[in-house]
Amino acid sequence: MQNDTDVLIVGGGANGTGLARDLAKRGLRVMLCEKGDLARGATGASSGMIHGGVRYLLNDVETTKHSCEDSGYIQKLAPHLLFRVPLIAPVRSDGPGGRLSLLLHDVYFSVYDRYAGLKNGIPHARLTTAEMLEIEPGLSGDFLGGVTTDEWGIDCGRLCLLNSLDAVAHGAELRTYTEVVGLLRDESGAVVGARLRQADHMEVTEIRARAVVNCGGPWAERIGNLAGGGVRLRPGKGVHLIYEKRLTNFGVIVQAVDGRQVFVMPYQNETWIGTTDDDYYGDLDDLWATQDEILYLQEAVARVLPGIAEQRLIGTRVGVRNTIWGWGVSEDDLSRGYKIINHGPLGAAGFFSLAGGKLASFRIQAEEAADAVCANLGVHGRCETHMHKLPGGDSLPDVGELARIYGIHPLAARRIIYRHGSLATRVLDVGRECATGYSVVCPCEPTLECEVRYAIRNEYVTRLGDLMTRCRIGVGGCQGLHCGLRAAQLFAEERGLDATDEREALMDLLSRRWRSSRPVLKGQQLSEAELLMTQYTGLWQLPTLAPHG
Repeated sequence: MQNDTDVLIVGGGANGTGLARDLAKRGLRVMLCEKGDLARGATGASSGMIHGGVRYLLNDVETTKHSCEDSGYIQKLAPHLLFRVPLIAPVRSDGPGGRLSLLLHDVYFSVYDRYAGLKNGIPHARLTTAEMLEIEPGLSGDFLGGVTTDEWGIDCGRLCLLNSLDAVAHGAELRTYTEVVGLLRDESGAVVGARLRQADHMEVTEIRARAVVNCGGPWAERIGNLAGGGVRLRPGKGVHLIYEKRLTNFGVIVQAVDGRQVFVMPYQNETWIGTTDDDYYGDLDDLWATQDEILYLQEAVARVLPGIAEQRLIGTRVGVRNTIWGWGVSEDDLSRGYKIINHGPLGAAGFFSLAGGKLASFRIQAEEAADAVCANLGVHGRCETHMHKLPGGDSLPDVGELARIYGIHPLAARRIIYRHGSLATRVLDVGRECATGYSVVCPCEPTLECEVRYAIRNEYVTRLGDLMTRCRIGVGGCQGLHCGLRAAQLFAEERGLDATDEREALMDLLSRRWRSSRPVLKGQQLSEAELLMTQYTGLWQLPTLAPHG
């Protein structure tokens, strides 16, 4: 029987989209299916950094080396999509180690510098307290000094999108909102395809493939069980808090009450605080931040940056790490390494799993998984993902020139260049189609109408909420209550939808934002938000939040 594709990949995070790009560039027919939108799981809820793994230096040096090395490659592939994140680690006089602590920090980061060069990192510097307070005057406490380091931030949603677009350009097929509900087996037990079901549909489609690769992230164990097991994870829940604007010049590394490291990081137009790391046994499709997790992070930061209590907290990011199983160690000490599992010896030939790993080393993880699949299929393809730019990564337009030519604000031009790189002119050309093409849909970002239309047409936007990861509609301080209706109108216009469909599209966006923001709202703020939501949508029912501790 003829195969529909050579390789069926399950999962649209960094691992899945990176693998799809790699295999497609090697000349294989590839289909990628994801049960939601791209980057909906661990990738989308990550700390948004292609970082070198300084915290793993003591017990997982190989992960630090891989992360730094691949970070260097990723900077070359998508230079427009990355931004440097300078960090300070203040050393308190009452911390563990006393006055030796500053020296130990200095030595530790000196070792990290050996690997940081692979990711174009700036060597660390040891600061006096006065120097540190000059950089971050909001710091409060009795300090011995501090140490600097740096990492690289990235837009994870767009990283997955660019990987997918490049894979499609090389012949791959992308299916979002499509879930694998079963596997196809032949008489020997080999996996020869999968059964797929599109969201909101009952019918099941069978796809035949020469190989199926499980890149399900935290769902990888569940997907592996469809083939009889072989994947064992110890999922760890991570929570980030999102504040509506940039609150610090540098990222600040602090310690929580239990000694864990927590960071405050300026991220694009926001500030993030993260992250927790707790064993998670619950429903992977029903994640909420609890009050304990929120207060744990706030307490850690307020000890060093007390002004954080006066700032507006607008949302949370909650995800589950797909860490490899380990018994008898704390969550922090679990390996961030990865495994590529060939399920053939387990009775499921043709089925592979890429489990574990981290965002910063997704490309090399995908390369090794592609090598394993190609060897099994007898394909002699060579990895080229480190040699060719991702879409838009070949050049950067001049901000001033772009603003002048299209008559837009330089800030809007800069944000479009950040997301689209050399493709920014294609995005802006869409604005010439109508009188409102360069109007601002959301001033929080700002996002222009032409970018919304471009994303809907060209970036696999299936539902309105997908625009959150394409052009940050609904992500800023307004939480979609300023821009949501206009974005829904544009979505309906581009898709030829009626008013009822437009309202449903709007609710998709607002319900996603509500899920993020509801845990941080309380008292009068919560009452006003609920009232505003009902007035805005014309509906008198909101998604409920189950009680949490």
